[in-house]
Amino acid sequence: RETTMKDFQGLLMLAGMNSFITGGYLTTRGRSVAEDRKFLLDLNGFTSNQ
Repeated sequence: RETTMKDFQGLLMLAGMNSFITGGYLTTRGRSVAEDRKFLLDLNGFTSNQ
């Protein structure tokens, strides 16, 4: 996600993404759980909880 989408990750949520892998991936490190949690909290005003 970080490598491919960079700053456009929020668009994934707006386009209907309903889940993502957090922390480490199979062979590479990802963002920390705390960073992903902040990402979701920052997006809260832009997404609906339906």
